[in-house]
Amino acid sequence: GQERYAVPRLGGLTLAEVRSELEALYLKVGKVTEQYHETAAKGTVTGASQAVGAKLKRDTAIDLVVSLGPKPIPIPNHTNKPFEAARAEFIKLGFKVTVAGQENHSTVPAGAIASG
Repeated sequence: GQERYAVPRLGGLTLAEVRSELEALYLKVGKVTEQYHETAAKGTVTGASQAVGAKLKRDTAIDLVVSLGPKPIPIPNHTNKPFEAARAEFIKLGFKVTVAGQENHSTVPAGAIASG
């Protein structure tokens, strides 16, 4: 029968590393889908259409999922709004809030955010 090639562990490798690994085993990269991933570094493989150890025929394509890194968190604009209200919202979003400094401003009320 036809020779079979075992799928190596691909998770955590970069797309270039996976491509090289698969080519060495006479396999190829199929469709690549990018998805946000909270813990995997951007550009690393987080999933594959074939399980590790699966025996595949020569030139079989393996579809991959590649991490875009953590999903960006939109930051609301709080310029001219009270600092404490902005601070509470940012903490709720998971940010650590520090004050860079205070200044007098001709158009922003006292205790409000002048710039972000």
